[in-house]
This record gives sequence, structure tokens and C-alpha cells, in this order.
Amino acid sequence: LLIKACSVPHLIEGYYGDSYPSKTRYIERLIRTIPGKVAIGCTTLAAFDLYESYIREHFPDRPVFVVKGDVAFKKRQSIVTEFDSTINGILICTQQSLSSSVNIPTCNDVILESLQWNIPRMEQFYFRFIRLDSKEMKDVHYVTYEDSVEQNLMAPTSTTLRSRSSATIPARPSTSPSPSPRITAT
Repeated sequence: LLIKACSVPHLIEGYYGDSYPSKTRYIERLIRTIPGKVAIGCTTLAAFDLYESYIREHFPDRPVFVVKGDVAFKKRQSIVTEFDSTINGILICTQQSLSSSVNIPTCNDVILESLQWNIPRMEQFYFRFIRLDSKEMKDVHYVTYEDSVEQNLMAPTSTTLRSRSSATIPARPSTSPSPSPRITAT
């Protein structure tokens, strides 16, 4: 429930606020600053569904690719190959859906919309994009709410991270329609 509250809080009974969580809007703004390929790793199917519909609606001019666990392996490989061939494609997937044989070294930006309790599984996801023979720097963007369980998960994770940026979104409602997250380097 705590991870769900940080990922898709609008689906929890008693939620009040915008129809889309501020984290979703922040990720949209982040993607707009990334001219090349970007991957969004979702922790749950509910988050996957949210980001698939939201990104398709807000980025009609960019190719969007989706992969989740129920996609057959050959189809998954085909989708990844097609994504890999684009200039500015957006890949939305569950963090568990990319198998160990999947490598996508041409995507330099990976967004984790929420953190998992299982840190090695989360790392396994973004290392599909970071390879030993990578020629370019990779940015792994951890987008978390301030003063949340995600911040507690970041503490042990940040000691082993090689990421270049993360975002912390204020947990309390803001008077402005789009709160500006505090960016911190990790």
C-alpha cells in the first residue's frame, strides 16, 4: 500500500487532488527535456496503465512502445528492437518485464516512476540500459515524493548508485498547479 501511495495515489480510496498525481506531471515535463529515447519503468500494472495512457495522450508526435509481462518473449524482443531503431521513442514497461537477455544500450535516459522493495530487481531493470561497453553516459532518474517511504528506500540504494539525477517531489499539496520538484544529485 505504501508503494502504491507513491506510485498511483489517485487510485486509493479517499484520495483527493488532481486526476493525475504530481509525479506523473513531473515525469511528463522531464521527458520533454529529453530529445532522445527514454524508458519508463513502472512498478505495478496500475502504474503501467496510467503512464501508457498519459504518455500516449501527451506525446502524440513521439513513438510509444509498451511491454509488460503478458507479452510473449518474441513479441517483446520485436518491440524492443523497434524501439531501439527510433530516434526519440518512449518505452513504457513494468520493471519486471525485460528479461535478462534484453539489452538496450542506445537509450540513455531511464525513469523509475517508483521504487521497489526489492532493490536488486530495480537495479536489474536499469542495467538493461547500462552496459559495460556503453559508449555514452546514462541517466537514471529516480522520481520520488519527499518524506515518503521511497526516500527511506533511497538511502541504501544511493550508496551503490551510479545515476546522475533524481527528483524529489514535495509531498504536501502546493498552491501552484504544478509543483516544482527539488532536484538532487546522487
